[in-house]
Amino acid sequence: MESPQKKVPSWLRRTQEGSWEPEILISGIVLLALTQVPRLLDQMHYWLEERTGAFYFYTSNVDDFIIAALKGCTYWLMAGIILHLVLRSVWVSFVGLSYVFPKGVQAEKLKLRPWFEERIKALPSFEASVTRLENVCSAVYATAFLFVMATLGFCTYMIVILGLVMVVAQILPPEMLRDDSVLDLVVSGFTLVVAVPYMIDFLTLGWVKRIPWFWRVYRYPYRFMSAVTFAPVYRGIYYGLISNINRWKLFFLLLFFFVVNLFIVAPSEAFFKSGGELVVSQLEVSVIDGYYRDQSPNRYSTRAHIQSELIREGGLQVFLPHKLQYEKMILEICPQNLKAKGIEDDFDFPGQRNLACMSSFYSFRIDTVEVQPTQFYFREMTSTAQVGLTTWIDLKGFERGMHALEVYENTFEGSFMRAHIPFFFDAP
Repeated sequence: MESPQKKVPSWLRRTQEGSWEPEILISGIVLLALTQVPRLLDQMHYWLEERTGAFYFYTSNVDDFIIAALKGCTYWLMAGIILHLVLRSVWVSFVGLSYVFPKGVQAEKLKLRPWFEERIKALPSFEASVTRLENVCSAVYATAFLFVMATLGFCTYMIVILGLVMVVAQILPPEMLRDDSVLDLVVSGFTLVVAVPYMIDFLTLGWVKRIPWFWRVYRYPYRFMSAVTFAPVYRGIYYGLISNINRWKLFFLLLFFFVVNLFIVAPSEAFFKSGGELVVSQLEVSVIDGYYRDQSPNRYSTRAHIQSELIREGGLQVFLPHKLQYEKMILEICPQNLKAKGIEDDFDFPGQRNLACMSSFYSFRIDTVEVQPTQFYFREMTSTAQVGLTTWIDLKGFERGMHALEVYENTFEGSFMRAHIPFFFDAP
C-alpha cells in the first residue's frame, strides 16, 4: 500500500505560484542595461574634462573619483544581480522539484552502501532547501544593495567635495589656484577630519560609537556624513546584518568591499607593477592607444590621432582634440605664436582669428624635421561628437619606411611634445 502523498505547505504553494519568473526576467533586463553604463560614464567624464572650461574638472581628481565611484556602483550591482540570479536559479530548481517530487529524495531506492546512504538521507528536504536559499538570496540582495548604496554614498561625498572646491576657488586668489596642491590640501584636510572617522566606524561595525569620550565629538561629523551618504536608506540593512551575522565574517566582507572600491577609485600602479624594469611609459618610445582612427573609431582622442598606422599614399590626416580649459592660454599667447609663424594679425572675422590662434598653438615634425600642414579646419567627430582641429600633412618627398609624427604645443614656457605617433609610409 502506498503511503499517502505528503501535503504541500500553503507557503510553498504560494511560492511555487509566485512572481519568481518576472523577477528573473527583470533582473536579466537590468543586467543587460547595466553593461552600457560604464561607456556612458566615460562619455560624461569626457564632457566634464574637455567640453567644460571649469578649472576644477582638470586641476583636481574629484571628477575622476566621482566617475570611478559611479562605475563601482555599476559593478557591484552587476555582481549582486549575477550572484542573485545564480542562487535564484538553484532556488527555482528546488521549488520545481518540490512540486514534481513531493516525496523528496528517496534514498532507499538508490540501494547504496550504508555509509553513502546515511549522507544522502542527511540532505535537507526540498522545502528546507527552498527556505534556506530564499534566506541566502535575500541576504545576498540586501548585501549587494548595501554595497551599492555605500559606494553611491562615497560618490555623493565627492560631489560635496567638488562643491567645497568650487567655494574655495571663489575665495582663494587665482595665482594660488595654479598650484594643484592647494586644492588637494583642502580636500585632504576635510576628508581626514570628517570622512575618515566615519569610514573607520563603518568598517569596524560601530567601534567608534563605543568610545566613551569620543562620541560627543563624533556625533557631528556622523550626522553630516549620514546625510551626505544617504545612510538612512540602508542603515536598517547595515545594522540588521551586523547584529545577526558573525562579526568577523562581516568585518572581512566589508574589508573586501573597501579594498575593491579602493582599487576601483584609485588604482595603485605600484601594486600591479611587474618585476621587470625594462617596460617604461615614455612618450617618445610608446604608442598611445587611440593614435590611429581606423583601429578605434568610437574612442575619444586624448592627444591626437591620424587615420591609420599604415599610410599607403597621399598624406597624414591629423586631428587635434580641443580642450576648453586651453582656450585662455591659447588666446593669451596667440599674438606671440602668430608673429613667430609670420602671420599678420589683421583678420576680417573673429572666427578666422580664432582658427589661426588655435592652429598656431601647434607645431609638427616628422623625424625631427619641422613640417607645415595645409589649411586647418574646425571639426566635430561624427561618432564621438568630439571637437577639435583637423589638418593634412603632405608626405611627398618622404621615403618608404617607418616615420614618426611629433605634435608640439607652443606655450609661454616653450614647446612641449603632445604626441609622438609612429607610422609606416608605404610609398607607391
